[in-house]
Amino acid sequence: MNVICPEHVKTIHLDPEWRAEVTVRQKLVFLDARQRGSVRDVCEVEAGAEADSFTWRSDDATETGRRKRGRNTIVVDWKPRTSPVPFALYEHQYTWNPRGALGAPALSTELCCGMKTGLFQCEIVAQNEFEAAVVFERPRWPLLNTERKLIRYALRQMEASSERPTIGDGGRRIEWKLVGPKVGARFILVVFRRHGVAVWQDQLQKSSIFGRARQFIGRLSSSAQ
Repeated sequence: MNVICPEHVKTIHLDPEWRAEVTVRQKLVFLDARQRGSVRDVCEVEAGAEADSFTWRSDDATETGRRKRGRNTIVVDWKPRTSPVPFALYEHQYTWNPRGALGAPALSTELCCGMKTGLFQCEIVAQNEFEAAVVFERPRWPLLNTERKLIRYALRQMEASSERPTIGDGGRRIEWKLVGPKVGARFILVVFRRHGVAVWQDQLQKSSIFGRARQFIGRLSSSAQ
């Protein structure tokens, strides 16, 4: 692909009911006037969403195809509406709305670097407050294929990592930046609502082997009285 991306900014706006609108703004440079093939946008959606019913919006691009990838990703192929000038900036923006409300104690979003990129940035803006956030490169192992595994790993990274996303505007804005990410790198940003860390720590403790054993012993003691 003869395209590079000096700047990639993903913004997630959350309304008071925690419904999301996701906007990605890219500054692209096409290196070849005879650019062939499509550029692709990678959109994270809720599990079970179908490609046919997914709504992708862009004023500067024309969709040429789409496909589902995995459980929660839809890839949209597109071409510029106007012929890009080689080596000049082409500003691309696209938006979509994940279905449903994101009202869980913790929220996560995956960030994928699909081309040579200068500045890679993600921001989450909400009407309500966040208390903590952590970002990490998706590991090959362990497999973070359930919410419980993901949050448990994120909490461990919070304890081990000294570098955190910035929390501003009274806890209502999360921002993370990375300069020069590797092509193909995948990151996960996890944010916790107010009291979300304590809620998840309690859930993880109760669902552990020792936690379940303590609950079982407690029930036996109650029934014996």
